Amino acid sequence: MYDADGALLLKFTARAHGHRDGDPAEDWPDYGDGDVGLTELASNGDTPTGLSDIDLNTPETNATLYGPYMVNRVVGGRVGNAKLMLAQPVGIRSGILMHTGNWSDWDEDEDMPNSAGCIHVHPDDCKAVQDALLSIGVIARDNPFASNNYPYEPQGLISIDLEP
Repeated sequence: MYDADGALLLKFTARAHGHRDGDPAEDWPDYGDGDVGLTELASNGDTPTGLSDIDLNTPETNATLYGPYMVNRVVGGRVGNAKLMLAQPVGIRSGILMHTGNWSDWDEDEDMPNSAGCIHVHPDDCKAVQDALLSIGVIARDNPFASNNYPYEPQGLISIDLEP
């Protein structure tokens, strides 16, 4: 994570791998390391690649699913598949967040589970991102609980690349 001047603020690990084909509720948390999973173009697949706008929002109400910290909401794509999938005001995909969770059967020493397109980070990293953003003057917007017709001017950019 970099500030507006390109200075490194924080390094952390994230997981942007979508659920495997099938019902993700059958086996949660879903690590799916041995499968391809659903693509970034699927409704609940990998996080769309490319450059997108992102904004800091107050926490989601369900701390079990999203963790107790602020979330970073991907609110619109600018370049690449993100532009196609996350167009505003209403994109093909929506609700993509960078967040953590308090999932049952998951231990903080394990890798993050797969998501429905969100970017999962460990709880300590989620708090560190929140604190770093606040320390450089990023405003925590009141959570609108949606990215379609997002009511605020996004304060940041996120670039997602697919690793081979």
